[in-house]
Amino acid sequence: MDEEVVLHTTTDLDSNLEKGIISCSESKSDSTADSPENFLQGNLSLLEKNYPKVYSCLTQDSLSCKIERSTLDNNSLNITTNQKSINISSQRRDEALSSVSKPSIVQPTYLLIGLGVGDELFKLFEFTTPPFSELPNFKLPIYVVEPDPLMLIAAMWLHDFTEIILSSRVLFFIGEKSSTELLKFFKTHRTAIYPTHTINYWYSTDDPIVQENIKNIGEIRNTTSVVTYKLRIKTRKYYDNISQKEWHELFKNKNRPLRIMGWTSRFTTFLQYCTRDLLAGFTELGHDVKFYCEDTDISRINQYDILTTIDEFKPDLIIVIDHFRDEFPYLPINIPYVNWIQDMLENITNPKFKITNPLDFTYVFASKWLEDLKIIPAYSEHIVDVLNLGINKNTYYPIKPDKKTFDVLYVSHLLDISLTLRPFITRSLPFHKNLEEINILKNKFISEDELILMYKNIAEEFDSLVIDDLWKYKSDPTTLEYFIVNTLKKNHISDNEIVRQHFMQSPRVSYDIYFAIKTRPLISMIKQGVDIRIYGKNWNKVQELSPYSRGPIKNGKDLNSAMNQAKICLNNSPGTSLHMRALEILGSGSFMLSRDINPDDSDIKHFFKKNEEIYFFSNEDDITSIVNYWLENETERNIKSLSAHKKSLEIFEYKIIAEKIINAIPERF
Repeated sequence: MDEEVVLHTTTDLDSNLEKGIISCSESKSDSTADSPENFLQGNLSLLEKNYPKVYSCLTQDSLSCKIERSTLDNNSLNITTNQKSINISSQRRDEALSSVSKPSIVQPTYLLIGLGVGDELFKLFEFTTPPFSELPNFKLPIYVVEPDPLMLIAAMWLHDFTEIILSSRVLFFIGEKSSTELLKFFKTHRTAIYPTHTINYWYSTDDPIVQENIKNIGEIRNTTSVVTYKLRIKTRKYYDNISQKEWHELFKNKNRPLRIMGWTSRFTTFLQYCTRDLLAGFTELGHDVKFYCEDTDISRINQYDILTTIDEFKPDLIIVIDHFRDEFPYLPINIPYVNWIQDMLENITNPKFKITNPLDFTYVFASKWLEDLKIIPAYSEHIVDVLNLGINKNTYYPIKPDKKTFDVLYVSHLLDISLTLRPFITRSLPFHKNLEEINILKNKFISEDELILMYKNIAEEFDSLVIDDLWKYKSDPTTLEYFIVNTLKKNHISDNEIVRQHFMQSPRVSYDIYFAIKTRPLISMIKQGVDIRIYGKNWNKVQELSPYSRGPIKNGKDLNSAMNQAKICLNNSPGTSLHMRALEILGSGSFMLSRDINPDDSDIKHFFKKNEEIYFFSNEDDITSIVNYWLENETERNIKSLSAHKKSLEIFEYKIIAEKIINAIPERF
């Protein structure tokens, strides 16, 4: 995207403002010591811990400054040193806020040349909150270049910077070398996001500082573009010199350790852990691996960094989850490439190209999906196979001695209750319209009263069903469609295709089903006095479950420890029983109780005998009696869990999964 330059001249600055670089320590007058707006000391304490370089710049001993509130205007600020005087008036603060407009793109990235009075930064920070609620760690950076440290001192005196500092997405470049430091940052961070908007809060657009920063950003963009193009040519040439026969011999004979590159995103933990654990399987087989991922929440994978990594590591195989090679046209076409499908996304169910490259290998983790993909023309000449999720035995294993400290463990994130149908049953919950709802109301296909009535009726229907019957409304679209058509008719609401499809495809309706499946079994057990622990996001927002919520838990050591402390671990993923969580439980050696899902996208019963090797519950009505049986029969429970653990390693250990991939490649040609 072309850079948008917003020009903002600061002619309203106090006439005494002069150029100069001031680093200072605070000196407060008695009249401001107890001011509710004096946030400087608290901000400096946070800054020292989180941005030590910036803190050092602001607290140099060379000069001191005096900060005091105007006696005529409580919202005005006067800052003086032995070199300059700055006045920040109420009028200037108001004008600063009015100058900030909402961005026209979904994911804006700002470069501020000059901090202004601070109000501008806070407004832009608000506009760039994480754009996807389901990806809270997907953050948009704001770059601040401020040659005059005194301006940051003033802003930190006026504003509480706690949220900005702790967000770690506002990067400050302060002092006389600020422009140089910004340029250095982009040169040394290959996954940095370039700004889409440059806003000038410095003296004038013609000031050398402004022009220098705009020039630097332009030059680094151009340089990166040129280097990226050269890397495309270089990497493609390297791999074009390797014949299919050479690939066959390499993977068949394994005369040297293979170089395996696993490529994923940090913004979904599930994909991170799958990639990490699969690469661990290759490592166990003696191969070299490269885990490729963004290194921070404000980084993004890009062509330049990917091609640089490929050029440096020279992988023999690239493994990506949920994305085909053709989605990245800059990748070499003559390198074995695996797409391991974990989600039936739009790019999977409706690809824009036909998959014909013999070096492309596609796997699905759910066997049911094989039938779904066969009818899609893009796959007509392409082999798709099943690749199950696996167990990393170095991460999940039994801990001895065995100490069980509570009854039942459940680990899963919960969607925010406000995104479900619950606000139409419990009116105290907020109804925040999503984009689909805003559009259907804006175009007057349905009124807001009718929309709310339909949601209320659907919620009441769902509440009348136990969760195994409720699942049919998600797994069989005709069941939901039949109910929606009849409910529209009952409420005398026009049954046009747009309205019907809205309720058929509404995320709110699906989320309510998932919400019920996850929460109801837990509530049933709690009512009967079962001692449970729940880990994950948003459980504290459900009144009945909040006392048992312990927040998110770290994947790996912490999760394995919690599983080993539980007498029973619950496996209750809405659509599939052979989920990553199930394999983590089996790897830990804990006793697993799974929900019997019908239909099941990836059925664990394909590998374990039902209620002989793995045990199941159906819904919220039978779970408590089944749990109580296993709590009372410890010896039998331990025998069954140990047996399931041993068998799971024979089938699902990740080195077995990795070996399957390696062996499949020479069989293709």
